[in-house]
Amino acid sequence: GIAIFSSSSSAVAASAARSAEWRRCAEVEAEDQSFWSEEWSGLEAELEELRSVSMDPAKPATAPQHEHRKSPLAGLKLNLEPKSPADLVPALAMLKGLYEDGKERIVKLNAREKESKTKFEAKLADHNKRMLAIDTSFKNSSLSAEFHANETHDENRLWSYWERVRERQHRQF
Repeated sequence: GIAIFSSSSSAVAASAARSAEWRRCAEVEAEDQSFWSEEWSGLEAELEELRSVSMDPAKPATAPQHEHRKSPLAGLKLNLEPKSPADLVPALAMLKGLYEDGKERIVKLNAREKESKTKFEAKLADHNKRMLAIDTSFKNSSLSAEFHANETHDENRLWSYWERVRERQHRQF
């Protein structure tokens, strides 16, 4: 028969590489989920704090729930019916705090987008390298047509997954 691979160790290595790649897929999914859950939780806590301050202006804002993020509303007493410009000072401080927090989020999201784009470009280079290796093995007859089709299918399936990951990450940006 036709040789499937030049050695059985090559087949095992290819299988191990695919398994490692699928584990990496799961890691990226978990990382994305964790990042966006943390972002949502922080935003939700700030909105809840804003709501509570706006409903009871005599009550000072509570301490932030997340230690890593200082709330722009912490310690503010907002007067929702201002009678003088001095009554607006706490509201101005709150708005400036929210603006600064928004700028920090944008910087963080820009950095994440840049990192995501760089990782995707590395994945593209790896994909092209693997496709070239598969085609080269097939052309020099160390890979059967059936195994070539399977390897190409598996690699393209992995690559389409990474394309969807990148598309989703870019949409979230």
